Amino acid sequence: MTVIMIRPEIRLHNFNNYVQNYKEIGRYNESFKFKILDELTAGKLNKNYLGRLYGTNPTSINEWIRKYERKDLMNTRIKVETKDEITLIKELQKEIEQLKKILLKLMPIKKAMD
Repeated sequence: MTVIMIRPEIRLHNFNNYVQNYKEIGRYNESFKFKILDELTAGKLNKNYLGRLYGTNPTSINEWIRKYERKDLMNTRIKVETKDEITLIKELQKEIEQLKKILLKLMPIKKAMD
């Protein structure tokens, strides 16, 4: 029996096992990667669904996005805060605290009514 050595930790006894395990470690050709990125660009499916559909990890898809510099597909967070927005946020936080205090005062009244 011939033992094929791919990596020291992987010993495969025949070519069929080699092919099966090769796919499991996630080696994909470039046309497959571009197909996934094209489907992602179309916007109908998200990374998680595409990963399940094609048997790949969404993290791999993120790596391909970075590798091929597809910044249009990156998850981005945009945080714009002007002085007016910061002031509004502080006012709303104060209002929330006031409403919480009112609610706490009303809760014993509601329990007494039950």
